[in-house]
Amino acid sequence: MHFSNVALAFAAPIFNAGRIDAGIRVQSARSEEALLAWQKAVLVAVQEVEDSLLVRTQEAERAAALARTVEHRRRSLQRAQSLQREGQIDLLVLLDVQRSVLSSELALSDSHLQQVLADVQLYKALGGGFTPPGAGSAMTSLAARTPQ
Repeated sequence: MHFSNVALAFAAPIFNAGRIDAGIRVQSARSEEALLAWQKAVLVAVQEVEDSLLVRTQEAERAAALARTVEHRRRSLQRAQSLQREGQIDLLVLLDVQRSVLSSELALSDSHLQQVLADVQLYKALGGGFTPPGAGSAMTSLAARTPQ
């Protein structure tokens, strides 16, 4: 009787070998799936960081160009105001120059907004979520004062 139990103990894994191999393959597939999901998450995160940095760089270049444009248009406005006071141009021309200055200033303001939004996107892409100590209570009081 003792010998048959030993033989049965050795024979049992032979009969379960298919089930054991299947379990190993399932666990290997799960591990590979988890690795691929992690790799995808890393690649997506790197892409988001690169995109945010690119947008930030492009907006900085755009803002610099718009700042130069605003400065040139402001000088044009000063000349136009001087010419209008002397009677060499009419009010409509002066108003058109003022409109172009305001348009340029609005575009510059929009560019600054886009830079800030790119900074926020970069912050989020890098992990975000950090709240400085004490900032939670300040945000809560600000939210309480903001009309809905």
